Amino acid sequence: MCRFMLDNEDDQVQKWQGWLPSSVTWAMPVDITELGAILAAYSNLEAEIETLSECHQNGSGLFTQLPQEIFDQIIDDYLQAEKAVLAPLWKKSFACFMGICTIGQHLNPFNNQTQDIWNQLERLPEFNDLVAKYLPGGSESDRVFSDSEKAIIVEGYGDDRGSGFLDIWDHFERREEWLDRLCCQNLVNGSTRKTFPHLISILRSRFGLEVIICHEPLTEELRYLLPHRHLGDFFQYDHMWYTSAFLAIASVDKIDQSVITPMQQSLAEIPNLAATYSVIDPPLSEDKRKLFAQAVRLFKLRPHFHLSNIDLSVKNPGFSDSLRVRTSEDFDEYIERWSKELAKQSWPQLMFLATPSAAMSDS
Repeated sequence: MCRFMLDNEDDQVQKWQGWLPSSVTWAMPVDITELGAILAAYSNLEAEIETLSECHQNGSGLFTQLPQEIFDQIIDDYLQAEKAVLAPLWKKSFACFMGICTIGQHLNPFNNQTQDIWNQLERLPEFNDLVAKYLPGGSESDRVFSDSEKAIIVEGYGDDRGSGFLDIWDHFERREEWLDRLCCQNLVNGSTRKTFPHLISILRSRFGLEVIICHEPLTEELRYLLPHRHLGDFFQYDHMWYTSAFLAIASVDKIDQSVITPMQQSLAEIPNLAATYSVIDPPLSEDKRKLFAQAVRLFKLRPHFHLSNIDLSVKNPGFSDSLRVRTSEDFDEYIERWSKELAKQSWPQLMFLATPSAAMSDS
């Protein structure tokens, strides 16, 4: 369970310069938005999937004669369709948490706020020029614009002029909702949405897996590297955080990695020659490796390159300003390229994890 708070963020970062108790575990870095969306989709459809599986295995009729590959594809299509509905909600909240949200993410789907802004734009003398700029081929007078076209034009206008006409509280609510979504055991504000600790209980019960979640503030170097898609300098420089996630083999003895004790605080501030050691877990059993592979296949997960992987490289004096700008412009492609490199490796791997703040499932 997460005990990480965003209040007085800068003070928290400065108070603790060491690391929380670390761990060694078999794990794979994953995209938290992809994992969250597919787990939520599976949870929503779990009863139906179990019913279909039972009918396929023990029922009668032509359905039972479907080859397993065809049946698996049906289930996969079913899951992916549900995930497609849920994924944008995860991505929008995460973008606000990181501080790289776009105007469009606050205006899409088309809503009353977008319509109000559109009404203002229609009255501007340069309206046709705006349409031609943000919607090529759509500058004909007296044409009827679809809601999606209106949203595109409003987003382009907003990106050029900043977030002054947006509801700023929507941004902060999404940031808080991100932590609520991941770290709260109870339902938030009476929502019927299942909490993330409940979702990952599916992983533990079915596959013997868990998810380790790490929240970390972004360094100045990483802030500079990120694409400038945020809603303004205020969000960029004061409220930029990142969430890493790792799909891991569930440990028998759980360690709470989210609390700093007074003793840990005092020891971290006193130079000492104390030594420590621990026994590394034995090689991963074949059964656990198979269960891990089954979960990865079922949920279509793959290794994900986290921002913390490039933090040290961008601090290197040889990492020039021009390279930072170019990497920023190609940010999504950069992450995708390195994620593909990780996918060439064998997973899970025995990993050492240490973070200023972490959350683990209590399930």
